[in-house]
Amino acid sequence: MDFERNHPIALCALSLLVWVVVSAVTLWPFSWQQFRDRFPFILSIANLSLELAVMDLPKAFRGLFEVLLGHSIYEMRFTKSGNIESGWQWINRWEGHVGSLFFWGIVLGGIWGLINLIRGRARVTSGLAFAFAFLIGVYRSFFLSAL
Repeated sequence: MDFERNHPIALCALSLLVWVVVSAVTLWPFSWQQFRDRFPFILSIANLSLELAVMDLPKAFRGLFEVLLGHSIYEMRFTKSGNIESGWQWINRWEGHVGSLFFWGIVLGGIWGLINLIRGRARVTSGLAFAFAFLIGVYRSFFLSAL
């Protein structure tokens, strides 16, 4: 994605803005009951834009991250386990861990959405959250396991 490479701060800010707007529209008018009923939608669907923003943080604030880390975010790091030596870039490891964290947020949103569906609360948003989490789970287990 050329825009991501050339304008990482803009992409990070835009993704964060999309997350804030979608979350605010979903929860408006705010009450704790609506929060409980509609939060699965935010966990599973709206958090995709937040995930993109968090994944892009090291690219957007490269200087800050490199000072904190003490090396480049693109530097090759090596680990050795037994006879196997593997190399990885720090940014790839960051994106992998962030992706895993948000995947489990999607799973949690799907389970919460299923519970809301069983209880008959917020059927549309809970149904979307459950369906999306189910489809992401199927995609991840079947298609990504073949790689």
